[in-house]
Amino acid sequence: VQPVVSRSSLAAVPSGMSREDDTGRSHSTKKGPFHEIFNLSESERPLAVCENGWRCCLINRDRKMPTDYIRNGVLYVTENYLCFESSSSKSSSSKKNKVIKLVDITDIQKYKVLSVLPGSGMGISIATPSTQKPLVFGAMIHRDEAFETIYTQYIKIMTTSKPLASAEL
Repeated sequence: VQPVVSRSSLAAVPSGMSREDDTGRSHSTKKGPFHEIFNLSESERPLAVCENGWRCCLINRDRKMPTDYIRNGVLYVTENYLCFESSSSKSSSSKKNKVIKLVDITDIQKYKVLSVLPGSGMGISIATPSTQKPLVFGAMIHRDEAFETIYTQYIKIMTTSKPLASAEL
């Protein structure tokens, strides 16, 4: 697994401090500043547990073409979003990145894709109103850690947004 941030960029940061604290800059991915890659506000940054993201492949079962069906990349969780950065080297790769609002998730499950894939084929299935079939983030080595992080943040968001909805009734 390759880190998203090289060790040399972190060498000058004292332990216990994040890169953001030291430089005042926002989190960056291989392709640029995190908030620009995903078109999010600067306050949206990957949670500490996944600041380097989880390598995986996005399996979009709504697509028919093999080139659209499976994409390699990195999955991040922020306070409000699930973000997938496609590893595609094509210039249009930003169109292949995926941003899912946590509040839009209708179902999240651990999923077994194929045992021949890396990580024993383990993945995470995410359903939203905009997908006919759930999106699957597969071939994840750290699937359980990723699932717990996504699920915990999802519950946190849903419990903080529910009181507002019930107060409006």
